[in-house]
Amino acid sequence: MPGKKRRNTHRKTRYNGADIALYAAEQNEESLKNQHPNIASVSNSVTRVNGVSTNVVTIYTKDNDTTGMPTELEAKMPDGTIERIATEIITGLGDSKVHFSQVNNVSNSNTATFLGSICCAVKSTTDPGFLGVLTSAHIYTGGIYQDLNGVFDENSQGVAVFNGTPAGIWYLGVLGLKQDLAVVKVNAGQLVDNNYKSFTNGFYAVSNADVQTENPNITVISQNFFTRTAFVVDYNVGLDINYNGIDKFKKNILLIGSTNNRETSKTVSKSGDSGSCVYHSATGKLIGMLLGGNDKFSFVLPIQNTLDLFNLKTI
Repeated sequence: MPGKKRRNTHRKTRYNGADIALYAAEQNEESLKNQHPNIASVSNSVTRVNGVSTNVVTIYTKDNDTTGMPTELEAKMPDGTIERIATEIITGLGDSKVHFSQVNNVSNSNTATFLGSICCAVKSTTDPGFLGVLTSAHIYTGGIYQDLNGVFDENSQGVAVFNGTPAGIWYLGVLGLKQDLAVVKVNAGQLVDNNYKSFTNGFYAVSNADVQTENPNITVISQNFFTRTAFVVDYNVGLDINYNGIDKFKKNILLIGSTNNRETSKTVSKSGDSGSCVYHSATGKLIGMLLGGNDKFSFVLPIQNTLDLFNLKTI
């Protein structure tokens, strides 16, 4: 009886490393999480060694247990061929949660001690008289997860408080799979701090070239203008985020950290930083808002598409 034919490991593949990593992550994530409940995320990633980027599948774990986890994964490609790609296992993330707690902090009058940061000011592209500020939607909800997707009706608006002073109304909220954003409509005559960083030059889209750079490439500004720099360590990551004791899965998360090494990185955010602006240091272009963090990374969500959807523009 003839033996099985071996796959030609030296054949030229029509797929690049990014394709293989994407399919491998998507096809293996569910089974890996079922086998290893301590896995927080499985991400198609790049890792940089001696300045050279290599595609991998990164497995993030909540604790330090890596028993039985694979060093490589298979991916079935659209043409039916099987490819393999190396894994990278990053341990010790801890719990992932929102980080409630620029000069102003912001809160809802109903939950006045539940503080967050203001990202930046916005104006409407259709209403010349509209002035607002951005922050996280979970500041509006007091940390409780609620499905939000649009402009609030009058009964749902509530009073927004800046540094303990009523300053506007909660105008809009989007809280779902890929977003956690709210807009406060500032009261007529209410001044918006002139020291807020302006973002009039568009948005920055993170790519593989921005991951694990030699020098920090991200800047974060929170309440009291607490400013720090960070590294992009991964992007388009899915994680369970804890909202007041309830885990909710979120996609499209950008991971930033204190170092360019995913193993040694520490979070660069803390309580009260939700809603902080996060921008590309070299260009000054806004990337998004800070959502929260765990022991190793801070989480950022891009916001451009959401603002465009509601005819809002950063100023």
